[in-house]
Amino acid sequence: MTDPIPPETALDVATAETTAALFRSLSHPMRLRLLAALRAGPLAVGALQDALDAPQSAVSLQLMRMRGDGLVSCHRSDTDARIMLYALADRRIDQLLDIALAR
Repeated sequence: MTDPIPPETALDVATAETTAALFRSLSHPMRLRLLAALRAGPLAVGALQDALDAPQSAVSLQLMRMRGDGLVSCHRSDTDARIMLYALADRRIDQLLDIALAR
């Protein structure tokens, strides 16, 4: 017979589902590359396109998905209201990327 799981290490269903959804959102190579690029600070779609050498439609699609998942935020540029800047919505994403990219 095994020992019971200590209560402080048990994971409730809601937390497990939320965490699994986060990892699913992080599981796409382009989304990981976009998040890594955004670690330096807010960027416009065009700058992200250039950084990833990817089509605008693909970059926009992944940003929309990550925005819906709460990974990135979006706001208008202070200098040009036509430009939307994307940024990490939560700086803890930096920590996750540090762990994931550790070699």
